[in-house]
Amino acid sequence: MEFCELTATPTKRIPPLCSPDNSNPDSTSMTIQRKAWKLCYDYLQGSWKQINPEDVVLRQISGGLTNLIYHVSLPKSLRPKPGEPKEALLRLYGQKYNENDVQTSSKVLENVIFTLLSEKNLGPKLLGVFREGRLEEFIQARSMTQEEVRDPYLSCLIAKKMSKIHRLNMPINKENQWLFSTLHKYQDQISSVTLDGVSQRHYHLAEKLLSFNFPSETEWLKKFLSKFHSPIVFCHNDIQGGNILLRRGPKFKEDEKLLLIDFEFADYNFRAFDLANHLCEYMYDYTNEDYPFYYCLRKNFPTRQRQMEFFSAYLSTDETLGVSTSGSSLGLPFQDRLRERANSAGAGPASASPPKKNPGKRVRHLSCQQQSEILFHEVQAFLLAPHLLWCMWSIIQSTNTKIPFGYWSYASDRMEDYISHKNAILAMTDPILGIGQKRTLHEN
Repeated sequence: MEFCELTATPTKRIPPLCSPDNSNPDSTSMTIQRKAWKLCYDYLQGSWKQINPEDVVLRQISGGLTNLIYHVSLPKSLRPKPGEPKEALLRLYGQKYNENDVQTSSKVLENVIFTLLSEKNLGPKLLGVFREGRLEEFIQARSMTQEEVRDPYLSCLIAKKMSKIHRLNMPINKENQWLFSTLHKYQDQISSVTLDGVSQRHYHLAEKLLSFNFPSETEWLKKFLSKFHSPIVFCHNDIQGGNILLRRGPKFKEDEKLLLIDFEFADYNFRAFDLANHLCEYMYDYTNEDYPFYYCLRKNFPTRQRQMEFFSAYLSTDETLGVSTSGSSLGLPFQDRLRERANSAGAGPASASPPKKNPGKRVRHLSCQQQSEILFHEVQAFLLAPHLLWCMWSIIQSTNTKIPFGYWSYASDRMEDYISHKNAILAMTDPILGIGQKRTLHEN
């Protein structure tokens, strides 16, 4: 997960990635300065070859949780030639990168997606790619604040932007279910995590979290969510304020005001996961400068009305959103139950029955309000998934990165949200959800 502020002042956190001597901040800064110069010299060429390492203007934008991000620019005294970038964004992968690791294929995929989105004017340009990171076009914008993410007008713009992303046809594996392949990968990694080296401050949290039966819970979640028939679409999988750039000014049209960045986790996945994950992020603010470096604000979770407004904006961009990329329908069990509920209330049939030979188009016969209702219930179930996934992710990050963040605390908060929502959703007697028997969590 990436949390960057493109107008932020230089952070005091000095990254450990590129320094041979982390105990000497001056040595660290000079090492990164020279590294930035060398990368710009090699990849940007032109005017960048006319300056010395000390001439590069370097500013750290974010400490990030997975990446380290810098703004690099030419000195003001040097005017670039036409077509040459005068500035760039330097992204360095935050954890140790092993070229023999499975990270290689995932980073290749990320860069392919980054390039394709750039060509579609949906992201910054790729200026250079190398083993430890990449150089990107620097966008004159800033990350959205939590207040802006929750703003009714801007929230609808986010919904429409997500809709546009979900309709993309990307040349990657469309049969992949990113959610469960990632959960299985994480559970395997967690199985090798021990309490050795865990600080006393975090020991109790770590001990409790590591006692949880993640494989059993993952299997239960997979079985439970399979009932909801969420379509597989191209998803960002990490849409939160830090990954949304806001551009102000009259020259930007409405659909140009927002730009999604950091497609590190992008892949084909359940549409409901992407929506649920974004709504969950309303509760987490990553601007805390003190431990644990985030705020957990559960009161910020959107009300039903706000969610319905979000879903309505999401669905308003294209009526074909009710159809998945594979041609299967969106939540047909929900549609059938919604029709039954409308008929039993005397409201008459929601729509005429569509031809059975093409069930994928049935959702088009529902009004936007009815589709929003369907989507609302679908997302309520999928709210479980982001909590479990980022809990597991945070446990793993606690063992392989030195980036300052309360990983054990964050994992504990996400687990608490997961347990709370699971107990609540299993206690429901909603015929739309088709559940009504309260169950207990899998315990180790």
